[in-house]
Amino acid sequence: MIPIALFNFEAGGLRHGQRNLRPLVDAFHDVQAPPALILLCEAKTWHEDGQRPLHHAAELLADRFDRPYVGVLGHDPHSPMPPAILYDPTLLTLRSWPAPADPHVFADKRNIAVFAIRDTGAPGTPDSRTTFAAAVTHWDPHCGIRRRQQAALLDRYGTTDMPVIVGGDLNSTASGPHLPQRDWTAAGHRARAQKARRHPDGTWTADTDAVDHLIGRWDPETHHRTDGCGFHALAELARTTNPHTPLLPTINNDIDAGGGLLIDWLLANDTMRPHVDPHSYRVHVPAQQPYPSDHRLVTATLIFDTPPPTPCHHPHDRPPSPSSNRRPTPTRALPTTEPTSPRVGQPRRRHPGAEASDMQHRLPQGP
Repeated sequence: MIPIALFNFEAGGLRHGQRNLRPLVDAFHDVQAPPALILLCEAKTWHEDGQRPLHHAAELLADRFDRPYVGVLGHDPHSPMPPAILYDPTLLTLRSWPAPADPHVFADKRNIAVFAIRDTGAPGTPDSRTTFAAAVTHWDPHCGIRRRQQAALLDRYGTTDMPVIVGGDLNSTASGPHLPQRDWTAAGHRARAQKARRHPDGTWTADTDAVDHLIGRWDPETHHRTDGCGFHALAELARTTNPHTPLLPTINNDIDAGGGLLIDWLLANDTMRPHVDPHSYRVHVPAQQPYPSDHRLVTATLIFDTPPPTPCHHPHDRPPSPSSNRRPTPTRALPTTEPTSPRVGQPRRRHPGAEASDMQHRLPQGP
């Protein structure tokens, strides 16, 4: 089992010029299982002083859960507030993570890690271990058009044959009446302009285009999502399992006028979906004020109990040069999901002779 956590820690603990990381620990007050993977959305200025805030956060959570967390900082081209990942190296091995300062990384590969699960595969053969990708992101809070562009950077990962989990503050909800709703008449004009859309009759509704691009738009006739890029919201997988449990906002009470929305999302691609435990999804409501953050902690569990799949390339690989006589060494074993069965999410294996170039054809290397 790979327990995961998603948390938008407000300003990375920086308040009024002083940094306090204790609220990060407080957010996990009712979490029992130590997360193997923690996705953080606002590591504001955690690069300072030799990344001391990053390592301090890892140390504090290591003391909380008695696990030796390791942290890596991501990249934000527009601010000193990149995302970050903390992971448990006794359970996960980091295979790749683009360097934040590397100017040659494509935008659609930023802030995407590839992990190998240590206790999988045949002993002594690391390439047989199960691997998966984890993306952490923080979409633009001001403009729906920019959020839609940021969604486009992730859409090709929805149907890859590597399991992918996306976690982030997407600053947007999705369509569908089953999700938390906001009274836009109570929200100010600036809030409406940032996260809502005005109809010709003057009424306002939430701008859902960016998230709907990944998971599909809600069809009120069929009560299912249509189109989409192959991603599935863990919140909705949980609701399918237990329809009587309401979906909670991921914004704390009294933060947004008119009510909070579900804007912190965990999304699984087609290949990851069979590994999601839908019963495990939870939005953690703080027990008391002051809140650890304006956002709530979200947790879930991934379960990898299937045999290791066939070797293939992961999303950070580049195709070999046509003039090269050397074949690249496969980095892992990857499962594939192909829509040949009416049963959603059932993986089908590639046969052992499948060429890695086929993976490259389906995963374009440019943005």
